[in-house]
Amino acid sequence: MINRYLMALFCLTMAVGAKSQHKLGDIMEFNGVKGMVFLLDKTKEHGLVMTIEKCKESWLADKEAKFETNAFYEDDGAKNLAAIEAYIKENKQQWEDFPYFNWCHSLGEGWYPPANDELTALISFINGEGLKYNHKNAKKVNKMLKDAGGDGVYDSFTKSPYLYFSSTETENGWVYVMNFDESTASMVTSGTLLGGGPKGKYTLKPWMKSQMGGKFLNIVGNRAVHKF
Repeated sequence: MINRYLMALFCLTMAVGAKSQHKLGDIMEFNGVKGMVFLLDKTKEHGLVMTIEKCKESWLADKEAKFETNAFYEDDGAKNLAAIEAYIKENKQQWEDFPYFNWCHSLGEGWYPPANDELTALISFINGEGLKYNHKNAKKVNKMLKDAGGDGVYDSFTKSPYLYFSSTETENGWVYVMNFDESTASMVTSGTLLGGGPKGKYTLKPWMKSQMGGKFLNIVGNRAVHKF
């Protein structure tokens, strides 16, 4: 009887343990917002998800502003979101002054714009590994996102991968972005017009905070991320 009880307890423990593990591409939900797992730790129990929906908004609304907000963290975008929140309170500004942060903040507790390291991991997931663009893998991720009711990771017409803002500032009104550097011969060598994808890689570089963004601009594909 005791052995039977111990065996049942063991099976239950194994089932709970297995259930807590995840795999890349899994869909999870936080505050009613769907996200896709793009990074896992060694246990496969914890990691990061990105929103299945993209955000085209710019980092900063004021196109003339060049101030700094102390959002300099490169490893944790949640700290950058906290820095923006503190800046808003201390300087009597509004969340609307920071459109991308405002969008992430509106998703509810735990969602935030990724910092440099987190954004690098997100791009690596899209490419399969590293920053060199892999259209075959991006196409697979695109399908998974759209099957979940979300947005893809590249423009459906040009097949060009989106630009992504990080939440990490550099200086003098600039912020880091992941920008796709496309080969000049890409259209010919990769057969983009025949269904292939462009050749190139993502590079992390400083851009003006207010330079890009807006709901009608289709080259920006920002995501919010959430820890679990």
